[in-house]
Amino acid sequence: LSLLNSEDAAFFGKTQKLYNGMYPYAKTSLFGGIPGKGEIFGYLSESNDGQLITVCNPSQNRTKVGFPDFLKTKKAILLFADSGYSPSIENGSISLGAEQLAVIGFGKYAQSDFILGKGDNVLPIPNQTEKIPIQFASSGLEISGSFAPKQAGRYRLLFQQFKKYNIPLRSTGGGKPGAKSLGEINKIQILVAGKPIKLEIQYDKIIWSGLSWAAAEWELQTKNIGEEVEMKYTGSDVQILTLTGELYLIS
Repeated sequence: LSLLNSEDAAFFGKTQKLYNGMYPYAKTSLFGGIPGKGEIFGYLSESNDGQLITVCNPSQNRTKVGFPDFLKTKKAILLFADSGYSPSIENGSISLGAEQLAVIGFGKYAQSDFILGKGDNVLPIPNQTEKIPIQFASSGLEISGSFAPKQAGRYRLLFQQFKKYNIPLRSTGGGKPGAKSLGEINKIQILVAGKPIKLEIQYDKIIWSGLSWAAAEWELQTKNIGEEVEMKYTGSDVQILTLTGELYLIS
């Protein structure tokens, strides 16, 4: 609790009040696709006088998802969304940016008194993502690829690792004491014209449950257009059977 400021406490208090007022009478069910396949999924909570939907887009693309059929003609209001891309609600559906989460209210909860605002995520949800076609090659615990960028801008690189039966493989640096951060054991390196560049990395944390992915972002300058960009990921878990990489230009 010592890590929370007064604004954080107010947000958590309002959110708890919203859900506590519903749950004595509510049921919650899962709808949508499979998160591990990058498909939009969500949770529908229903009470006698209203509904709440919490929906997440785990993919790297802006995507639209329809509400459950019985809600498509009801008034809906956006109660919360990660900052950056502004989700739009129309014709019984909502559009979400890459990796964006949102909460929508119906019935009693479709009013401004319940609005929670926007998240304070470190990296804003991009408005646009464009996948750059790259041929990555993997061998053992490493995967690498290169390209010659045609335009300056912000790039996002995503690596994922899988074990037997194509199941995502979480790597962990162990528990305290002596735990290692994920950036120490699963490393991303990017060279532009043969020189390392500064990366924005958010996964370099001690996470007891581990992660099956690693991502980095960087700003490519106009002067580097056309110069070779070399990208490499090195994992640490001997259970790795498959490594994949994806590159996006985001704005």
